[in-house]
Amino acid sequence: MTIHITDIPNESFNHYKHVLHVDNEFALIEINKDNISDLSKFNYPYKAEAFTLCIVLKGWVKGKINSIEYNAIAPCVISIYPNQILQHDSNSEDFYIICIAFTKNFASNIASYSKNEILLLRFPRQDNISHHLSQETLTALLDYCAYIKKIIADTDNPFRIKSIQHLTVALFYSTVWKQISSYKKKTKRQEPTILPTNS
Repeated sequence: MTIHITDIPNESFNHYKHVLHVDNEFALIEINKDNISDLSKFNYPYKAEAFTLCIVLKGWVKGKINSIEYNAIAPCVISIYPNQILQHDSNSEDFYIICIAFTKNFASNIASYSKNEILLLRFPRQDNISHHLSQETLTALLDYCAYIKKIIADTDNPFRIKSIQHLTVALFYSTVWKQISSYKKKTKRQEPTILPTNS
């Protein structure tokens, strides 16, 4: 099963009660106690099509990404990339998550603005699947999501996608880059030192 942004709110996501999206390019998916039972529909492997940043706000969730098991405990973030194979295994009853999903085209436009790679999802892919969030980054992400909801709700605005793209770039430059940099420094310190062998 492949989930596309273009499926929203059709077959793949029609069981979610809290989905906001714009132009089949960007979506916010909120999963909480009201619709948490819907996660059982993903208890089998499926392929991700969109870039997705999953912000775990309460509780915990267990699953697999490319057959690698993870146990994500709030507050943390999980980065998902296109073509990865995902599977949900279990979660706590109080599990609460907000997923930010966007297409490759949306990501490319962000990269062109910043002359950089994909910004929001540049957490080290070789490190742990889930990353603990500092209070500063968590607050910034929640403020970002709240403002995104206002932009999406303004259906008369023809520049909603542009607004979201610029807001995403601003979020990276103001806050998220600090957390990503700390992950990369930590990962570099943990890399084993390879000593030269005697010839």
